[in-house]
Amino acid sequence: MKTPVWIVTNVQPQKNYTLILTFVSGEKKLFDARPLLAKAIYKPLNNLSFF
Repeated sequence: MKTPVWIVTNVQPQKNYTLILTFVSGEKKLFDARPLLAKAIYKPLNNLSFF
């Protein structure tokens, strides 16, 4: 069975609350997590050292 290309193999948190995601294909994409920080469930991530 072929591995789906959307599987994330690595995550690198950045200091501006973004994430560099590396996919199984080797492709890298930037994910902006800042909009999620307004939601109560993600409040702990507002602490940059925890993020």
